[in-house]
Amino acid sequence: MDVKQAEISIGQYFHILRARRFLLIIMPLLSVALAAGYTVQLPKVYTAKTSINFDFQGGNLFFNESNVTRQGPYIQTQMDVIKSRVVAEKVVNSLNEKELENLLAAVAARRSPLDNLISSGRKSILGFFSTSGRVSVGVADTTSSVELTNHQRYPWLAGAARARLKAVPVYGSRFVWVEYTSTNPHIARIVANAYANTYIAVNIEMITEPAKRTKNWLGEQISVLREELEESQARLTAYQQSQGIVATNARMDTENRRLENLTRELIEAQSETRQSVEQLAQLDATLGRGNSPLTLSVIFENALVQRLSSDVRKLEAKRAEQSSKLGLNHPQYQRTLIELREANNDLEQAVKSVIVSIRNLVKLSKNREKSVELDFQKQKKLVLDFKYQHDQIIVLERDVTSAQTTYNTALMQQNQSGLRSLVDQTNANIVDVAKTPSAPSGPKIMKNLAIGVFVGFVFGLGIVILMELVDRRVRSKEDMDNLLGIPVLAILERC
Repeated sequence: MDVKQAEISIGQYFHILRARRFLLIIMPLLSVALAAGYTVQLPKVYTAKTSINFDFQGGNLFFNESNVTRQGPYIQTQMDVIKSRVVAEKVVNSLNEKELENLLAAVAARRSPLDNLISSGRKSILGFFSTSGRVSVGVADTTSSVELTNHQRYPWLAGAARARLKAVPVYGSRFVWVEYTSTNPHIARIVANAYANTYIAVNIEMITEPAKRTKNWLGEQISVLREELEESQARLTAYQQSQGIVATNARMDTENRRLENLTRELIEAQSETRQSVEQLAQLDATLGRGNSPLTLSVIFENALVQRLSSDVRKLEAKRAEQSSKLGLNHPQYQRTLIELREANNDLEQAVKSVIVSIRNLVKLSKNREKSVELDFQKQKKLVLDFKYQHDQIIVLERDVTSAQTTYNTALMQQNQSGLRSLVDQTNANIVDVAKTPSAPSGPKIMKNLAIGVFVGFVFGLGIVILMELVDRRVRSKEDMDNLLGIPVLAILERC
């Protein structure tokens, strides 16, 4: 008869477990027995704890207060430093000979008889295949004449110490517990305190050592920067002395004012020259057309010409009046003619004098314009030269300022690095010093037994299910329907 493969329901699982309950009982019991045997052969261990507090309020002069907003990452980083190999090596080196012997004994005592049995078997196998027949493990080299540190004598010991160290942060606090577990309670206390003290020393070294290197490097750079500053100052002084420049800003203002005055004088001279040339051109044009110079305003408005013209008009009027009343040969008429001729001669001489003054004014204006323009060009060249010198001085002064700033910054950084290199405190401090534990912290029998029960039950459950999958049996009406596919006529109860 063919047996059908069908999925196992929850009810079927219940029947399977009830049918094979012997395995579900024996496997946890066997596992508990093994766990108890393993736990009994383990040596007692003791845990010593010391606490470290991290001050984020500036306990260290050079501590960056911005870390307050990053307490989590900072504390995690410090925990990694505590558990680092560097700290472990320094802890090993800090132990005296007696403490070192006790630590070695405690590490050796941590090995259970089972571990010793496995180790002995491994050594036997290695010795069998080795050409010398011996394998040296963890033996210090004492033949060297050079005094070796504890870590150099036992390089594996730092790793063994790290394996038994825990750094546990306190949630919502700045505390970190440093825990060390050992078979010797006194060694647990000594190593826990040594870890805390060594961590603080390493933390200080992480500040002072880079600061010392920076200080030494800056010391070399400062001498170079000082020479550059002195050279830039010497260049500035030499240039000022070579150009004879004193009080550059005041002299620059004075020369600029002189140039502005000459500029105004030149504009006035050019304006006067232009006016005089225009007047002369009008005069020449009027004379060229044969017109009277008196038609020109520049001549007619002359005070002497106006007075003489007035005299001539008066004499003309007087002569006209006398010619109608007196005869042409009348003495008064003749005297008036003589006065009129003299007045015309005076007017003509005055006009000629004005014309000559106009021509002379053109020459004087041009000469003055040339003189002022010459002075203007000289002053302009002087100002441009002085501006060039002033710009050169600005460049040299900027070099001096830049060199001075760089030198001062480097000097300040060197001083800060010097102070950092002298730091003897950090933002971490020990709060609770580890005490010698009075009671063992392990092995934890109840915990190991509970784990044994759980592992045995899971293992037994797995075996039961595997056996059922390999050898399916009919245990209920549901199995008859699913596996055989035949109708069930009746169910006989067990007596």
